[in-house]
Amino acid sequence: MDLERRCCVVCSGDLELLYTIPDVPITFSPTIAPFETDVSREVKLCLCKQCGCVQLKTLIDPSILYNVSHNETAETPTWKEHHLQFSRFVLKQNVKRLLEIGGSSGSLYNHIENLVEDYTCLDMCDASNIPFKFVQGNCETYDFSNTDCICMSHVFEHLYNPKTFVENISPHVKKVIVSIPNMNHLLSAKSPSVIFNEHTYFVDKSTMEWLFGQSHYALRDFTEYKSHSLFMVFEKLDVPVDIPIVNRTYIAEAMKMIFDEMTIRVSHVKIADGAFIAPAGHMGQLLYSKIKSAHLSGFLDNDKAKQGRRVYGTPYYVRSFETLKDIDSPIVYLCGGVYNDEIRDQIMNLNNSTHIYTI
Repeated sequence: MDLERRCCVVCSGDLELLYTIPDVPITFSPTIAPFETDVSREVKLCLCKQCGCVQLKTLIDPSILYNVSHNETAETPTWKEHHLQFSRFVLKQNVKRLLEIGGSSGSLYNHIENLVEDYTCLDMCDASNIPFKFVQGNCETYDFSNTDCICMSHVFEHLYNPKTFVENISPHVKKVIVSIPNMNHLLSAKSPSVIFNEHTYFVDKSTMEWLFGQSHYALRDFTEYKSHSLFMVFEKLDVPVDIPIVNRTYIAEAMKMIFDEMTIRVSHVKIADGAFIAPAGHMGQLLYSKIKSAHLSGFLDNDKAKQGRRVYGTPYYVRSFETLKDIDSPIVYLCGGVYNDEIRDQIMNLNNSTHIYTI
């Protein structure tokens, strides 16, 4: 697999450099390996001159990036509701056989296990001891010749070659059910979560319609889950689907502004010794990379798959938010982006003497 993009992943147009971020850890997956083995690299964001899609130039080997499951989201209010609503959206499509890509956490399966006759999960991570049919593999190289319907919840934005992926499934898969993040909302909220090591290109409803339309798929159902996600169903037709591609130069301008503002904001942060960073995601990792001199107590996260492991790129481990219960006036630096409000509420419910500083 080529780990450097030569052209746009959406329209195959030419790329030009937008900006560069130095010294970024190659993954935020939790790890038990020694800190000295961690690797950082320069991240380059590029702009497609034809369609305006912002995307990463260089990519990380997916076998490293997705070596372990590291984003179990079932413990937070917004994600709990997302999984419930998306399961209802899936069931509304009346599918009998379903292959879910990237569902090893069981978040969707737990809602539909008795309502779909034949369910299989395809995921890259090692997911032993799970109660459903499982195939370990990369969906970008998988043979879909015996697959009628696939489902992807917050996976499509992780693909390295989405255009090629859709072309590969096209001869076999008749229906595709997807949930993707609402990147336009993330953009308007000035969240650095728009694009990072895992969300490697900007994708929204118009991008999806154009990509799938190129392979004769038409959008048959669509709904928005709050400002969080977009739910879509694409069905294969026998005739071309004429969807125009839209050039959106505003994305690059907004991304550049987000990066500049984040750099200035983080450069002025002075982390108190003994403080925590929450959550243990890429934004918390980015914060630490700018303030390495601090002596933290560690990171906080609801994700049980992260707890007890070290945040890659830092010497610090992940602990449960419950840790705050036993500390007098703890200090937490909050960098959860669009999830800051619900994380703040959880922290204050556990310990209302907590001092919270939002980054």
